Amino acid sequence: AVLSLALAALLGFSIHRGSVCMVRGVAEMLSTGRAYMLLSFGKAVLWVLIVTTPVLWLVPAPGTLDHSWALSGSALAGGFLFGVGAAVNRGCAFSTLGRLGNGELGAMLTLGGFAVGAWSYLSMVTWWSLAGPEPLPATYDPLDPRTGVLVAALGAWGVWEIVRLWHARPAGASWIELVSARSYRLSAAVALIGVANGILYALHGPWTYTRTVNETIMAPMGGDLGPLAFRWVLFVAVVAGAVASAWQKGTFRLDWRPSRSWAQDFAGGLLMGIGAGMTPGGNDVLVLHSIPQLSAHALPAYLAMTAGIAMVLIGMRALSGARLEVNCRGDVCRTRRIQASRAPWASHHSPRRMQSQQS
Repeated sequence: AVLSLALAALLGFSIHRGSVCMVRGVAEMLSTGRAYMLLSFGKAVLWVLIVTTPVLWLVPAPGTLDHSWALSGSALAGGFLFGVGAAVNRGCAFSTLGRLGNGELGAMLTLGGFAVGAWSYLSMVTWWSLAGPEPLPATYDPLDPRTGVLVAALGAWGVWEIVRLWHARPAGASWIELVSARSYRLSAAVALIGVANGILYALHGPWTYTRTVNETIMAPMGGDLGPLAFRWVLFVAVVAGAVASAWQKGTFRLDWRPSRSWAQDFAGGLLMGIGAGMTPGGNDVLVLHSIPQLSAHALPAYLAMTAGIAMVLIGMRALSGARLEVNCRGDVCRTRRIQASRAPWASHHSPRRMQSQQS
């Protein structure tokens, strides 16, 4: 239990320091035509495979790893809807945790909206007899000899990646200085996230909060609250890790004042909750659980999420001129939010006010 809590805290710390976010990844594509941040999620998948498989050789897998999910129109629609909600929320499942770490109570409204959305979808499945996600036999078999060959090859890549990151560190930097750096390289952040989650996934199954919320709501219908209770403890540890990162970095500010953006946070969370129920799972589940497990629905649903995010970001830029610019160079990303007051139908001679924020 102590190891699991420490790994969960490390994951939260790394999410905050790396500022990894699917919304920022799509914004990078729209801003620069590059996809370094989205590709970094692919590295996280590889790290999960590298770590999870050997652990499963040593530790019996929980029952929740025994199946994947079918590809369906509902899964694609849910992925698209989750992407729309993440863009409205101004952040995906990962960055919502980062916002909590910074002390933004609006992120609590995102989680509240997510819970309401998940409950709404599960209620519709129950009351209206809608077809829910269809489980399939497991595609990923850690005991298959071909899996061992794959993991060995990925392990060689992992060693090369660690050596590369070590040589890319600032000259003379100590371990303490590396850990306390104000921001992490994308590759370093996703390595820590993938390794920490890989062990947790092997020990506790799909434990991330977008899956845990759904299973908690389903528990009165016959689910087991025992494992779920500890998954919520892991979630608290993740948030504690993000808070610790923000506190050490000096960015923690308890923001409790009501804001009009709170309605946006709740609405985004609501859409994300409905989408996660349909898919099933949010982008955290897809990246850290379903894609490594080779679930049939995972990659198509992830691409649908990307399309949903892109649609909202393009629409916001067309309607108001507001945009999120992300520029990733040398494994480091810089983000700038630009708010424009000019309406799209206004004359090009109209005055324009722009605010930018760089991180």
